[in-house]
Amino acid sequence: MTQLVLTPRGGAFLAAGLVTLFLAFYTLSLMLFVFAAFVIAFVAAEIFLFAYATRGFGPGAFRAQRLECSSFVPVNGTAFVAVRIVPTLKSGIYAEVFDSHPDRLTVVDGSPRLLTWWAPGAAKTLAYVTRPRVRGRFELGPTMVVAHDTFGFGFKEVALVTPWTLEAIPHYPSIRLRRPERFPTPTFGQSPHSARGAGMDFHSLREYVSTDDPRRIAWTRSGKGTMYVREFQRENQEEVVVLLDIGRAMAAGAGTADSLEEAVVAAGFAAQYAFDEDIRFGLILFSDRVVRHLPPGRGPEHEFEVARMLAGAEIEPRDSSLAGVFDYLVPLLTFPAHLLAFSSLEGDPAELGRAWGRLARSGHHLNVFAPDLKGIYPPLPSGSSQAALELLVRPEEERVDRQADGLRALGVPVARYGRSGATEGLNLVFAQIRGRRAAG
Repeated sequence: MTQLVLTPRGGAFLAAGLVTLFLAFYTLSLMLFVFAAFVIAFVAAEIFLFAYATRGFGPGAFRAQRLECSSFVPVNGTAFVAVRIVPTLKSGIYAEVFDSHPDRLTVVDGSPRLLTWWAPGAAKTLAYVTRPRVRGRFELGPTMVVAHDTFGFGFKEVALVTPWTLEAIPHYPSIRLRRPERFPTPTFGQSPHSARGAGMDFHSLREYVSTDDPRRIAWTRSGKGTMYVREFQRENQEEVVVLLDIGRAMAAGAGTADSLEEAVVAAGFAAQYAFDEDIRFGLILFSDRVVRHLPPGRGPEHEFEVARMLAGAEIEPRDSSLAGVFDYLVPLLTFPAHLLAFSSLEGDPAELGRAWGRLARSGHHLNVFAPDLKGIYPPLPSGSSQAALELLVRPEEERVDRQADGLRALGVPVARYGRSGATEGLNLVFAQIRGRRAAG
């Protein structure tokens, strides 16, 4: 049962009545006594009637349900949110209903708050449109119902469990932000290492579009009004795998432009490149352990999962170990892979070199992108503050420099990135990959 709480207004009226009553006894004023008695009786009667009208008020007095809320939207896209609530109270109430949502969601249409008279058994729907300003997973709910009396002397509050997760996905041109069940899926011959295109082995059927070669029309499977074409598969054993460090050191930087955010942007463009070039793409989030691993793949469903992983990449309060990821990958990488590591390069340099040596002997390639701590922070307004910041980050910057020099001695290209991001360095890596593909 939810407890009744006296509002500041109700408390003030009662306090005023009691003070007036004290003055009436002190001055023996009949007028003050009548006034004090009236105020106290009025507030007490109003509170008593409100308590009686809201008997049974609690979580079990409402049925709440989310209605067709958006699940996946791009950053700065729009998401529809709706909650339908039906009370089982026997009396009507004045109530305020509001939906709890993170501050990083901006309401652009409608309102997440409703103040209304609620008749017994009447359904109320709270609906609004919100826009996520940054990527991430946002938990909506609970939905709060606050009932109050007519004069605002007291209230009762209940939280209705209405969980919903809204995922704001980085919006890269090649990543399809659609629900998985809407994706077309092959009907025959799916292979984990095959791609649709020109070839000899049959892959699947799909609907004909105007740019298709008429010679590929499957006449025996086509009907009136619907034409199908055959797709074939070709082998492409190349893989690009992004290793994304989400350890505590990747929080260096300011706000939504820290080391991790710049790395996420670069990882998205690496995914875009791989999908455009029909290369299988994989993604690993790691700290001192592998947090999540999406094996290399291609296709709309895979692109969607990549976007979801990038959306959910959050800093963990742990150190990180790139060497541990290399050891993890040794038995898993079947084909030659190009590894793109975005990392703060924590850990023992000798251990990192040993772990990479095992992968290098298997023909894999590695490019490392490490944050430039002097360049990832925005300039401070005063020279003394800037000097203090540089002094603060110098030990960590020197550590990263030593790690980078050790990897370069092993033949591993290491680039540093600041507030301008790592996409420029990625372009050079992609040019090298294109060159190797063209050569053989």
